[in-house]
Amino acid sequence: MPQIGSFTLLLALALSIYAFVTGIVSIVRKDERLGETARRAGIAIFVATTAAALALVVAALRNDFGLAYILHHSNRDLPIAYKFAALWSGQEGSLLFWTWLLSIYGMVLRVRHKVDPWLVARCLRIRFHLRPQPLLAQRFRQKLRSAFAIHLLGASGPACAFP
Repeated sequence: MPQIGSFTLLLALALSIYAFVTGIVSIVRKDERLGETARRAGIAIFVATTAAALALVVAALRNDFGLAYILHHSNRDLPIAYKFAALWSGQEGSLLFWTWLLSIYGMVLRVRHKVDPWLVARCLRIRFHLRPQPLLAQRFRQKLRSAFAIHLLGASGPACAFP
């Protein structure tokens, strides 16, 4: 199982790079066929990340403690629901879970792109509004610096020392 999960994650990475590069090239060249291969690669990314997530869940359900992730985030006494939840109980599993959710999102957009152009336009609009704003980022950085300085001043006193 670990080999299947690792292989499918590497495959998803390769497909992501391929879909990104061919998507840009298809836009520049205005090549519909190349854009279609990028779209299909995006659907294959969903299949690969689903296989990786399933491999991790199956390893947790089978108590495969040869995997360090399962060793640290599961045990034999856990009920099945908690073993399934072990998928997102650690950082690595949580990142895999979010990657899987985003691949579902991408697959829905890729499958519905011709049927529902409003959905694609709406999602692109949401992505446009979520882009970082330079002015807001600068203000946030200033507030973060001042909050960090206040935290350092408050945490450096003798009352905050550990016994």
